[in-house]
Amino acid sequence: EYTLTIPERFSPLKRNILTPPWIDHSFDKSYIYDLILNFVGFLAFGLIIGALGTQYRLKKNHSLIISFLLCALISLTIELLQPFIPSRCSQLSDLILNILGGVSGCFLFLSSMHQEKSHVLAFRKST
Repeated sequence: EYTLTIPERFSPLKRNILTPPWIDHSFDKSYIYDLILNFVGFLAFGLIIGALGTQYRLKKNHSLIISFLLCALISLTIELLQPFIPSRCSQLSDLILNILGGVSGCFLFLSSMHQEKSHVLAFRKST
């Protein structure tokens, strides 16, 4: 007969926080997929921030700064909490790609809105 012993308190042997990719990972398909997922996941968040910035008539630079700060804050919070969750690890590359994804999403939205406005103005001038 087997006896399962579950400790009252779990604590990881070592809590690594914001581990650089050259220390802990091999650059295989799984890692590349994880990188893409981190970028794309925050891309959508950046699009939303860009849309809200446009709705509240913020300057383009202000929307981008807000996007950077919010993505950095949320991503840093996630990465600082991950060492306390079993099977999760905190990665510096996750933080960087989350921020880049969010700012890129905001930039893409603001750029598309700028092009849309210029097309509307060009149409109005031609009529």
